[in-house]
Amino acid sequence: MRKRRFCTVAAVILSLALCGCSVIGTGSETESNVYNSSNAESSLTSEELENTVRSQSIFQEVDVEEKPEIKQLILTGSCKGDINDKCTVHPSYPGHVLVSNTVGIIGPPIEISGSGELEDPVLALIYDESKLRGVPEKNIKVMHFDEEAQKFAMIDNALTEEESNTVRFPVDTDGYYILLDIYQYGSVMGYDVAEYAYEKDATEYESDWELQTDTGDIMKLADKKWAVENAPRFHVKTPGQLASAVYYCNALSLEKYYSSLDLSNSLIDTSSNDVMIFIEDDLELSQYQWAPIGWRNSASLNVTIEGEGHIINGLKIDQPSKQEVGFTGDVASLSMRDITFTNASVRGSMFVGLLCGECYGNKEFTNVKADGNVYGSEDHTGAFIGAGSNGKYINCTNNVKVNGKDYPYYCPSEKHISEKSDESITTITVDEEGNIHREDIKGYDNIGWVILDENGGHILTRSAKNELVLDKEILDQVVPASCKKYTVQLHAWIDVDYAYISNKLEIDNTVSHDSSVTEDFDDSCVAEDVSEDF
Repeated sequence: MRKRRFCTVAAVILSLALCGCSVIGTGSETESNVYNSSNAESSLTSEELENTVRSQSIFQEVDVEEKPEIKQLILTGSCKGDINDKCTVHPSYPGHVLVSNTVGIIGPPIEISGSGELEDPVLALIYDESKLRGVPEKNIKVMHFDEEAQKFAMIDNALTEEESNTVRFPVDTDGYYILLDIYQYGSVMGYDVAEYAYEKDATEYESDWELQTDTGDIMKLADKKWAVENAPRFHVKTPGQLASAVYYCNALSLEKYYSSLDLSNSLIDTSSNDVMIFIEDDLELSQYQWAPIGWRNSASLNVTIEGEGHIINGLKIDQPSKQEVGFTGDVASLSMRDITFTNASVRGSMFVGLLCGECYGNKEFTNVKADGNVYGSEDHTGAFIGAGSNGKYINCTNNVKVNGKDYPYYCPSEKHISEKSDESITTITVDEEGNIHREDIKGYDNIGWVILDENGGHILTRSAKNELVLDKEILDQVVPASCKKYTVQLHAWIDVDYAYISNKLEIDNTVSHDSSVTEDFDDSCVAEDVSEDF
C-alpha cells in the first residue's frame, strides 16, 4: 500500500512551481520538465540516479483553445531513474467522448498512465480564474473516470487553494481526471447540490458550443435576449430569429437546469428538452454560413420544425472536420413538416444529412421537400438523415445528391435495408393463440423482433437472442388498441447496420388472432410514401 505523505508532497509541488528547481531531464512531445526536489542531487552519478528513489515532478503548460480553463499541470512523485520513463501525463481533448462531454467540465481531461511506478504521486492543476465563466472556485471538484466500469468517482481528498488558483490531489490510479463545477453536474444528474447554487447569466459568457465548434455566422445574427425571451417555442420570420433559436439550442438548452435564465414565459414544459420552431416566412440563407441545431454537448433535444408551407433557400453548412452535421445536428428526436429546402449545401465528415446529422429517436417527416447537395463519409451520409434508424416519411420529396450522386434513399439505414435484407433467411409464424414463433438460426448477431404500426411507425424493438417465442401477452401490452394493424419481423446486425432476415407478418388487431395473420405481407397495405422504422 502506498504511503500517504500528501501534505509534504503538496508543499513540494508549490515550492517547485514558485521557486524553480534545477532541471534533470526533459520530456519530448509535451515539453515536460523533470525537477529535482534537492539541489544535492546534481552531485549524484548517472548510476546513482538510476538506483536512488527521489522526488521528481513533470511540469507542463496546458494550452487547449477549446477548453482554456486549465493553464498548467504538475505531477510529482518519487521513483528511481527518470520520471518521464515511468509515467506520462497530458491533457486529452477531445479524447474519450464520455469524459470530454461531461456536463460542467472545467478545462480538458487530464490523462495519466504509469502512476503505479511512482510513490505518493500528486497532481496539481493550476487554473485561470478569468476563464471560469462565473463558476465559484468553491464549486470546483475532481472526478476520476473508471474506464473499465464506465463511470465516474469523486476524489474526496482534493484540495482547492483559491489564492494560488490550484487544485491538487493524490493520484490513486491511472486514467482520466477532470475538474468540474459540481453545481452544473449535480443539477443535470439530479443530485442535491443546493449548497453550491449560484446566480449566473449564461448569455454573458462564451458557451462551450462557441469555444469548441464552428458556429458559422450564427453569433453575428443571433439576438441572445430574444432567444431567452422566446425559448423554447420560437416563431421565426427572419434569419436572425432562426439564428437565435440555434444559439439557444446549442448554448443555453442545458443552462436552464443551473443558471438564472428566465423562461417563465414559455408555453411548454421547460423541464423537458422540447424545442419547437415555427417558420412563419420564407427564409433566404444563401449569404450566411450556417450551423446545425443541436450538438453532442447540448441537451438531448426533441425538436419540432413546423414549416407552415414556407421555403428555406440557400442553407450552407461547411464543416468538413465535424460530425453530426445538417440543419439539425445531434438531436434525440425530430419532427418536421410542411417545409421546403432549396439550393442547400451541407458538408461534414460523418453522420451528415441535409435535414439531420444524427438522431436515434423517433423521426417523422411530413410534406418535406429537399433539394441540394450533401457531402460526407460513404457509409454515414444520407439525403435527409446521416445516422440513426430509419424514420417515417409521408409525402416527402428527395432531390438531394450525396457526394455528387443521386441517392434514392432518405438515409443510410434505408439504403442498408434495401441492399442487405433477405426475407428468405428464416421464417416466423403465428400459432392459434397469437404467439409468434421463430426458428433457432445461427450465425447472425443481435437478432431482434421489430413491431411497426400500419404506417411504418415504430412500436417495439426487442432482443430475440434467447427468445424463440414472442408471447401474445407481450404484444397485447405494447401494441396500442388504436392500432388496427401492425407488422412483426426479425432483423439482425449485418455488416454496419440492421437488416431484415425474416418474412413479414401482418397482424389484424381488430379481430381474433386465428384469422388475423397474412404471412406474405402485401406492401400495398402501406402508403407508398411511408418508410419503415426500426
